[in-house]
Amino acid sequence: MSFCRSRTTGVALVALLTVMAVFALLPWTAARARPDPYREARNLLKSGQFGAGVKAYYRFLVRSDRLLSLAVRHQDLAKAREALSLALKNAPQDDKAALLLALVERILAQWDAAWERLDRLGRKFPQSALLTFLRGEFALSRTRGSGNEAQGWFAALKDQPAGVRWAGLAQELLRWYGVGEPPDPGLRKERLLRQAFRHFDLLERAEARQLFELICREFPDDPVAFQALAEQAMEAGQPAEAGRLLDDWRARRATSLLPPLAEARIRFAQGRYRDVVTLLGPVLQREPADEYVKRLLAEGLFQVEDWRPALPLFRELRGADPANPALLQRLAVCLESLGEAEEALQVLQEAVASYPAELFYQGEVARLQERLGRIEEAGKAYSALASTTTGPFQAFMAEKAAEMAAVLDARAREAERQRETALSGEAVALATGPSPAPAVVTPVVTVATPAPGRSKRKEEYAFLKALYE
Repeated sequence: MSFCRSRTTGVALVALLTVMAVFALLPWTAARARPDPYREARNLLKSGQFGAGVKAYYRFLVRSDRLLSLAVRHQDLAKAREALSLALKNAPQDDKAALLLALVERILAQWDAAWERLDRLGRKFPQSALLTFLRGEFALSRTRGSGNEAQGWFAALKDQPAGVRWAGLAQELLRWYGVGEPPDPGLRKERLLRQAFRHFDLLERAEARQLFELICREFPDDPVAFQALAEQAMEAGQPAEAGRLLDDWRARRATSLLPPLAEARIRFAQGRYRDVVTLLGPVLQREPADEYVKRLLAEGLFQVEDWRPALPLFRELRGADPANPALLQRLAVCLESLGEAEEALQVLQEAVASYPAELFYQGEVARLQERLGRIEEAGKAYSALASTTTGPFQAFMAEKAAEMAAVLDARAREAERQRETALSGEAVALATGPSPAPAVVTPVVTVATPAPGRSKRKEEYAFLKALYE
């Protein structure tokens, strides 16, 4: 598709500038009173009227505070962009196609390509007020009103013959961003936040982050953008960055950026469990029925090995969710760490009875019996598990069963040695008469697995759970 012949490009550009100038003279209220400028632009594009459609789309975008997603814009303008690119390829001097393509690239936020194309046209037609205005508008939209680049281009309109016709629209755009005369910081912050959250809602995370960062630079004492950046960092799996934002805000403002629960969620992801406990203790006192607070606090206490306050929380949590293996294991660890190993074993055995298919529970019973020195029971449990499962879990159970068998064998051999020693001593005594001194009896050696330390119990659980899964 050809939009004009290269030998008439100058005339065509003048015609285009004249047509586009019309919308600059229309009052804002008239534009808003139209039925639906966006639908009109789409209809023009669908009908193949790409020149009129692109101009209408750009006019709608500039004059409306409706923020369309980039995905929608790409879809709306795909055919127009293809046709314009082809036209420019066939006629490289086609200024009209170049200008329309620059508008498409600006609509799609492809700033570098749009600016390069527009700047080339501006150097070719230095007295064009429209091109001066467009460079100012491109700069304003690209920087969101930050800096003075847009103002510089708009100020140049007064030195151009037709500049006065565009100056009013230029001032309207500056005022929309809150950087007109006089500046309106409150309006500017409101507009930028609205745009940033709209990008966020549209899943345009990079655009949202850029705007939030701009707001943070211009309004460093307003928490909203900082909070949004912390949320984005957590969403992106970057708790360290979220924590840095919290720390920087506290260093500057001596207050917390987020409510306690939201901050605790970030601190937990950072591994700062003591902070989690400090933050959520008062929250649970105020809101004792909040399940999420209870779980996060209980886990924080568990991670810092503060077993006593953690125990009642895990009792309550497991009562509400008895099939949760993590809660059961944590309850058992708390009990064992507080010297209530028998109760811990009972809790685990009850879970085995309630959920016989959950082999992980049986493995936990076997491990606790081993720590209690009940090697025979542990060995039987390990052997049973080794014969009923497969994979790494089965291999570990078989290894433990063999280890328990070795311990029992060593015990049996030691007991036999001591029995033979005792019998030998009795025989000697009968043959020689009473000994002046009592015989020294070697105590029976008990080979048992020592109870692991507190942190070791948590490591064992994670190891066994990983094998099972």
